[in-house]
Amino acid sequence: MRLTAISITVASCIMLMGTAGAWGGILMTEGDVQVLSPPPPDARQNKLEDSQVMFVWEEQSDFILPVDVKVDIVDPGTYNQGSDRVEEIISAGTRVKVYFLHADRPGASGQTLIEYPPSRILFSGIILGIISKPSYLDDSDFLGEPATMYGPTIARGLTLGTGDLKDRITLEGNLQWLDLDHVCATSIRDEIRVITMYEDGPIPEPVTMAVLGLGSAGVLARRRRRSA
Repeated sequence: MRLTAISITVASCIMLMGTAGAWGGILMTEGDVQVLSPPPPDARQNKLEDSQVMFVWEEQSDFILPVDVKVDIVDPGTYNQGSDRVEEIISAGTRVKVYFLHADRPGASGQTLIEYPPSRILFSGIILGIISKPSYLDDSDFLGEPATMYGPTIARGLTLGTGDLKDRITLEGNLQWLDLDHVCATSIRDEIRVITMYEDGPIPEPVTMAVLGLGSAGVLARRRRRSA
């Protein structure tokens, strides 16, 4: 039997897709990111603190959105200004996985600013949208782990475009790697919610875009108004 390039690719996909991810839908982390399983009971201000480590956990594994969900990061690129955000929605009825990233400096550390080491997270599913605005996080807390306490609005989200306090994250072109280039925790904790496509098994990264690149067509109902 002669193996063609296509047959080799397909065979590789079958073998890789049968391998479970290290932490469910999180295939890999680089840097100082700790995956929490099970999720923490309390993610409110000063309840889950660390001066070096950011925490991430899976909130929903196989969830059908009952309503449209607002997101403000959807396209590959670097986000470090308020004007980089967009206003879009992921449509009700979409089958998703949901994750939460949390960084909160120790309240008694005596420091007003902590810069976390650069880190990366590889998700098994295509990232449909990221929520970084405090009000959007509040609106989407129904996606959160039921046993975890979240909020309030005044101390969460990302700070984009504010001098030394400016956060910076990068969504890579394959829509699976999320780079936490520059996250600075102050009295406002840094949090984002990541929504990915649901997949029955990890999708091999080299073929993800070829297999699923058009799979999100129609999922995002575009309302592209730039927001601060």
